[in-house]
Amino acid sequence: ANTGQYSSTTIGVDGFPIIAYYDQGNQNLKVAHCDNIQCSTSTAVLLDSTGDVGKFPSIAIAPGGLAVISYYDQTNGALKVAFCADIACSSASIATVDSNNNVGQYTSIAVAANGSLAISYYDATTFDLKLAVCNSATCVSSSTYNFFTVDSVGDVGKWSAIAFGNTNTTGFSERIVIGYFDNTNKTVKLAFCGGF
Repeated sequence: ANTGQYSSTTIGVDGFPIIAYYDQGNQNLKVAHCDNIQCSTSTAVLLDSTGDVGKFPSIAIAPGGLAVISYYDQTNGALKVAFCADIACSSASIATVDSNNNVGQYTSIAVAANGSLAISYYDATTFDLKLAVCNSATCVSSSTYNFFTVDSVGDVGKWSAIAFGNTNTTGFSERIVIGYFDNTNKTVKLAFCGGF
């Protein structure tokens, strides 16, 4: 079928690639865990099939060794996160992080050394770059996230890429950096966020 769009990959704690992607034919979020370094064989798993879900996935490995995947729920216009239950991500717990406006496109997820999650994404209603940060021991509820509008000048925030940096000069333990597209001015931008 027509599958494999918007893929995002990382290396699991077992040393093998793990890939999150959109199955357009069935409108589902899927993940493939490679059985070896060359990925000559892999096991594909359906993680979310409720509506049209799985576009713009971004995958990262949490300190506990399990993958987390942010993605867009087009049916509900929402940002969602899948928390894998094991190294191979044979199943996952699904959480809706933000459903205010049509949000969640162009997601990017990063995990800090202390376990904090940060997700950058696009608000298609207000044309803004948004950020969701979770410092809780569990991030499966939207109430554990803090939400920020990073940039709202013009149409900004598509194709974001996020990462945690080192200790910054203000003394915070973690700093977030986000690269993204400014559609109004047709330029790339970089946002340096304070510590969390």
